[in-house]
Amino acid sequence: ITTAPGFRIWSKVEIEDFIRTKPFKRRTQFSGPNWIVNQRSIGSCNAAAAVGALRRNMAINGRNEVPMLNWEFVYAQINGGKDNGSMLIDGMEELKIKGAPPLDLVKHPINRHWKENQYDAADYEAAKAFKAEACFAIDSELELATFVLSGGSAVVAVHVGNSFSSLNSKGFAGASGGPGNHAVVVDDVELIDGQLAFDMPNSWGLGWGDSG
Repeated sequence: ITTAPGFRIWSKVEIEDFIRTKPFKRRTQFSGPNWIVNQRSIGSCNAAAAVGALRRNMAINGRNEVPMLNWEFVYAQINGGKDNGSMLIDGMEELKIKGAPPLDLVKHPINRHWKENQYDAADYEAAKAFKAEACFAIDSELELATFVLSGGSAVVAVHVGNSFSSLNSKGFAGASGGPGNHAVVVDDVELIDGQLAFDMPNSWGLGWGDSG
């Protein structure tokens, strides 16, 4: 579906004014190994980003105990474990319709890193009944900024090119032109040199970028 009914997109001036006066950075709220995962070689950026965004929203909305929704559980279900950063809807639909897969899929060789990422049987039990309520597409930069600054955590497909890995002193990279080939969470929005900059946790571990 498209944007949720009743959602009003802020103007660029409203967004910039909000950023200048907001009291905190979400980056500090969702930092560290509990939030920044490492997909290693299994290529499950879209599952990692989908689950990461949902867990963040659960935390923001006051849920006391946010389950460790293992993105590798979701990865096991998407086309037999074959996905890429541009197939975001697959990951979101799996969470909305199926929730967590059976444990035998969790232990599938596709998910060979699930123990390394510190998920255990208790995490699976907490997550297996979970299903996302809805998913919708975001169509513009202003809509994305409004959604994130209103308390949401979105998933976007970005193009990993040369500029994607060239981070400046503030941990941000310039836009990299091309089709989306990698999925990331969007945690926050900042102003960098007068331009909107989206703070995006990546699924390449704490060693990438500014602590992930």
